Amino acid sequence: IEIMTRKQTVSDALTLHEPMIRNEILRIIGEQEFDRLRTNDGRLGLQQALLKQIGLILSREANVKPEDVEAVLFTNFVMQ
Repeated sequence: IEIMTRKQTVSDALTLHEPMIRNEILRIIGEQEFDRLRTNDGRLGLQQALLKQIGLILSREANVKPEDVEAVLFTNFVMQ
């Protein structure tokens, strides 16, 4: 997973709060249903859920505007 932003402050906050963000990413992915993730809509929904949660964490912990986190991109998506 890659997180897209154009602001250095967001990038720095992502690095600083990586353990908390990683934990939330794993929690959200773990809650997903396998059959739903096999569809394009399911993956898009997952991206939106991750984007929202990362934005919330950074706004709470680093005073970053949630809209400064532009996208969550899947660079490798393997399901077993």
